[in-house]
Amino acid sequence: MTGRGHRGKGLSQFLNHWAVVSPQLRPANRAFAARAAAKGALGGPHIRDLSDAWARCHDLMRRPAIITAAAMKPETSPAAGQPMPTALVTGSSRGIGAAIASALEARGLAVIRHGTRAAGPMTLAADLSDAAATARLWDDACALAADTASGRIDVLVNNAGVFEASPISGTDAYWLAEWERCLRVNLTSAAQLSRLAVKGWLEGGLPGRLVNIASRSAYRGDSPDHWHYAAAKAGEVAMTKTIARAYAKKGILAFAICPGFTDSSGGNAEDYLASRGGPALLNDIPLGRVALPTEIAAMAAFCASDAPPSMTGAVLDANGASYVR
Repeated sequence: MTGRGHRGKGLSQFLNHWAVVSPQLRPANRAFAARAAAKGALGGPHIRDLSDAWARCHDLMRRPAIITAAAMKPETSPAAGQPMPTALVTGSSRGIGAAIASALEARGLAVIRHGTRAAGPMTLAADLSDAAATARLWDDACALAADTASGRIDVLVNNAGVFEASPISGTDAYWLAEWERCLRVNLTSAAQLSRLAVKGWLEGGLPGRLVNIASRSAYRGDSPDHWHYAAAKAGEVAMTKTIARAYAKKGILAFAICPGFTDSSGGNAEDYLASRGGPALLNDIPLGRVALPTEIAAMAAFCASDAPPSMTGAVLDANGASYVR
């Protein structure tokens, strides 16, 4: 094909042609080219011929420095006049979950909290070891979200979990019951809620974000009494990656955070260390201290609102370099 038919034509006409003859171009790149055209970024209102235009367009795409802040704006950040998103945060009555809920609220999101007991109009109670209760939690959260600015759940943070010992010396029945309870709360309920969220977003043609709070145990393993916990958290990480790969083109993004030991004592660090085996715990953490709930919350809030779409599928560590992969 020659460039004769394009000689002297405007930039926007060429870009329209470019989009037609190049179906392999991603929509984001076509939009980027259109913005560039509007700003005259290809160097002038006219092009000499098609080969000249191709050269200038490809040069443009290789120069990320001209991409504006607006072009890098996260997809879930509301545009002017758009409502702020609504988030459901499980296990948010205390500790990491409470810190995440507060961090999201500080960013302007409406937050629906969850705990074992309802403690306010925007807090729902549910026992996540019960599949029926987990399903009701989603339904109830959607009902609450209908009265928020966005009218729906835009962000799901799966934080709820249990960390209970199950030594192999226990009876067969006890060991198996603890294994099943751990997986039910830490993995299956997160999968159940994630499925309901993804289904809703797909059916509505809407974007959404999942943030799963996993654990360092997913990669490093855990103590001999916590096989089940490590297995559940590894499953949560694998689920996150699978969701990210499956639905990225639909605007559904998924992230996982893997904290190491995190001080959930509410400020009494000595009590926390005692509950985890004493100060010797710190010998294994190069940073010299355990993580803080506010640190995990900052990471979760970033994933829920500001992380660029290309980060989907990322697994973020927060363990003071006690495990580096």
